[in-house]
Amino acid sequence: MKIFIIKSLKSMLKKHRYIKDIDKIVKLKLKELKLRPLKRLLVFIKKNKRFYSTPCLRGKKKLFFKILIANELAPTEAIRREIEIIKFLATLKEKINFPPLVESDNKKFPYWYLTQYFEGKLLGNFYKLNLDQKKYIPLLVEILFSLQRIPKKELKKISEKKEFFLWQRNFYGYSKMIKSYRTGIKKELVKKIDFKKIYQLFEQSKKIFKKSPLVLAHGDFTLANFICTPGKLIIADWEQAHLNNFVYDLSHLWIQLWKYPDWQKSLISEFIQRLSKNKIEEFKDLFRIVIISEALGELRWSINLCDKKYKKGAIESALKTIKAALGGFNNLISL
Repeated sequence: MKIFIIKSLKSMLKKHRYIKDIDKIVKLKLKELKLRPLKRLLVFIKKNKRFYSTPCLRGKKKLFFKILIANELAPTEAIRREIEIIKFLATLKEKINFPPLVESDNKKFPYWYLTQYFEGKLLGNFYKLNLDQKKYIPLLVEILFSLQRIPKKELKKISEKKEFFLWQRNFYGYSKMIKSYRTGIKKELVKKIDFKKIYQLFEQSKKIFKKSPLVLAHGDFTLANFICTPGKLIIADWEQAHLNNFVYDLSHLWIQLWKYPDWQKSLISEFIQRLSKNKIEEFKDLFRIVIISEALGELRWSINLCDKKYKKGAIESALKTIKAALGGFNNLISL
């Protein structure tokens, strides 16, 4: 049985471009850190994951361990960025609930980190809420505002660090992304989308994008990255953190809540209530533009990863969202 597992592991390593001898490397690293993992590496390789991430025991204490296992540029940059972002968040006066670092190494390949472990249930997974309790909505919105309150001078410090690249998405980034999505969406769906109107709307929005300052975006503001603990909502998985407009993270979560229109409406309502009056119109203009990008992203990427039972609904929702957004903000929130 052991021989079969080793052969199977080696076969998958070769197929998926994993780091050579990653099984031995991980085993040695866990031993060095005195950790007993609660999930097996082989499971992550079978699922074609870029990282091995598992709760571990160090004596009686539970910690969370994550290590790079894919020998590719994107995940390599992602974990190095995540380590630096977590270090950065720990220096801020602004209170953001995230798993703090215990130990890490983003100098010696393959990079890894160890954080505090939080017991709790995930808020959801992909398009499904595990905890359909609206008490979490104000906590989600508070995280967004906490990120937006980070001073520009602090963001400048981290964006200038040589250790990693903190990318940003401005108007030109969105325009380029929209065009790339069109080439990746199935032809039968492209026919149902008025790309001419989308391009016109984006061109008209150039001033709005330039007016809106960039903030720190989590980058993957999804249900599966929130750990619900008593009285706290912990946000994990910062590998996609970057600079973006203040609407992006909210839009990213909103588009995935298509099965829960009450949540969508409550999120928008809670967010707008906390905005200053001079920011509300800016939010409405940006939101309908960014949500089109997110809906196209769902059609390009997410629906290919989701369960078949969600695919039809996700496609219909994304198409309806695009059409409504082209008609204006009020049309969009009336879905």
